[in-house]
Amino acid sequence: MLDAENIKMASQSSGSPREASQSGVSLPKPVADYVVAKNAHDPDAVARAFVAGGVVHDEGKVHRGQSEIVEWARDAMNRYRMTMTPLSVDGKDGKSLLTARVEGNFPGSPIELKFSFELSGEGIRSLKVGA
Repeated sequence: MLDAENIKMASQSSGSPREASQSGVSLPKPVADYVVAKNAHDPDAVARAFVAGGVVHDEGKVHRGQSEIVEWARDAMNRYRMTMTPLSVDGKDGKSLLTARVEGNFPGSPIELKFSFELSGEGIRSLKVGA
């Protein structure tokens, strides 16, 4: 699984910060921070990957701001005990589409799931799970 020790700094030709996983998938830093926090089952760290006023769209609900994101992450972690392994990422213009193998306590596990991120220089502005 991806964890903080398995992520190293890299850079892409544009000079923007990137992270590389041990599987070779290069992730934008906010996305890498999100993956590490989800795999560590740390809802506070998940929320810290978002900008103030960040938004999560998941399971037909919208979660706005740090406190709602912490509660969303905590609830999902308690229900699903999921971990994720990045498989690929495509992105440009502040948007990243992550495909990850997600394993946990849910029917059909493991599955491949898409995560659509809108990023700013400070973190994640928006996340749509299953996009």
